[in-house]
Amino acid sequence: MANANGAVLDGQVNVLNLTATAAYEQGDLVFIGAWFGQVLNDAAIGDTVSLDVEPYKRVQAISSVDGVGDAVGDAVYLSTTSNDFVGTAADGYSLVGYVTQVKDSNNTFQFEKLRYPVAYSA
Repeated sequence: MANANGAVLDGQVNVLNLTATAAYEQGDLVFIGAWFGQVLNDAAIGDTVSLDVEPYKRVQAISSVDGVGDAVGDAVYLSTTSNDFVGTAADGYSLVGYVTQVKDSNNTFQFEKLRYPVAYSA
């Protein structure tokens, strides 16, 4: 079933099939419209990209920014334009989840993602 934007949602696995508006690599965490999810396939602009939007899924991310992934339960914010993570609310960032595993020596942490990002505005 397609919505007005042509997005197809498979209700059993929570995957949207969309037309890529940028180049994506499998595993990227991205915003597409109102959705936030993990890219399931490499896609060039114009290709079909599959986006896993399953809520509360635990995903791994990497950030060398201080204050990101430091404590279980901390909020995780992601830039809507540069895909940089921060640990505090800031303009241009959206709340995308909460830390479930703290950052290791490789700057890898795990967080439980939200389906819909919550945009911050001052």
